[in-house]
Amino acid sequence: MQSGRPDSPNLNLRLMGVRSALSGKKYDAPPGELLNNDSGWTEVREPFFNFDQLDRSVKQMESVLKGKPVKANSFIAVGGWPQNNQVLYRQMIAPYQEKIDDNKVIIVITDTSAEQLTMLGDNLAHINIGQNPYEMGRQAILTLYKIVTKQKYDKTIHTPIRVCTADNFDTCTKNVGL
Repeated sequence: MQSGRPDSPNLNLRLMGVRSALSGKKYDAPPGELLNNDSGWTEVREPFFNFDQLDRSVKQMESVLKGKPVKANSFIAVGGWPQNNQVLYRQMIAPYQEKIDDNKVIIVITDTSAEQLTMLGDNLAHINIGQNPYEMGRQAILTLYKIVTKQKYDKTIHTPIRVCTADNFDTCTKNVGL
């Protein structure tokens, strides 16, 4: 897995969410525990941390695709870093297109910007998972209103996510949660 920083509460919750979904376990604190044959999943190393450096994130991803220093059959980024520089990403990933096409390595990346969805449509990743900023903002304002007017409110609100693949990349972000 790849994350931005080891001290980011938000990103550590994302790492824990991935680990929980893959293992079926609930963790007491983020980022959870390294998977070791949990429901068949093993993390071959601690997450990469790119410290929001796009070139570093692309190099980290390339090391996984190369199989050096460790061999892995998936790459999960809990943020969009590697794809945030489309030119750099396309140059790096081109030599590994056959591995992607043959599902020898599965690529899951967070965020669903227009550029990321174009790359997804070009089969340069398998899944992009995006937040719904519109609904997050809407819920924030509704919750603030409830607090100010002393109404009951939910302390946790789940907003929809967008799961985009090469099959739905052109429609997956349309009218979600509206």
